[in-house]
Amino acid sequence: MTAAAGQRPAAPRFTERRHAESLARQWDPEHQLIGALMHLEATRVAPILDLVPDHAIHDPIARWAYEIIGALVDAGHDPDPVAVLATGSRQPARQALNPEATPSARQHHRLALYLADAYTSTVSPSLALSYAREVLEAAYRRSFRAHGMAMVCLADAGADHATLTQHLGAASDELTDLSRRSRQSCARQQPNREFTAEAN
Repeated sequence: MTAAAGQRPAAPRFTERRHAESLARQWDPEHQLIGALMHLEATRVAPILDLVPDHAIHDPIARWAYEIIGALVDAGHDPDPVAVLATGSRQPARQALNPEATPSARQHHRLALYLADAYTSTVSPSLALSYAREVLEAAYRRSFRAHGMAMVCLADAGADHATLTQHLGAASDELTDLSRRSRQSCARQQPNREFTAEAN
């Protein structure tokens, strides 16, 4: 039986696109990091939170989840998905349009879907430090690009010497900090690799 003239076939393009985006996001280091942290105890999460600053997380909803995980760990609680979701009902994202307002039901629902996806798609919680290093390296590249573009714009706009120098100093400080954190993550991974090799 053919479709009636003028009748559109049921082509779930939007659903397919969302599914494709979800599959691609599952392998993103930020997504894997959030999922891995929700599998770990607070004592194991805290060192990673010290290593990766909030601003290194690029995806807004991932950053919101990361902020919530940080709040839970600071309070001495394990950041399991139930606790993260419950805290998210009253803790808005710092980058929200209105960071003082309680998250809406729609925002909380989006968080619930994200947390479920991140938690269930985690490849291995034991690789959390590796994901943290990848997040830091990606943040370094984004920062390098953003500062480079900003300096080009400032130069083209005729910014004075003091403004250019100030921006260059701020860029250098941020890039140096991210680079230091990335090196620290590599150093922390080395004992884990040696322990694994000895066990084998």
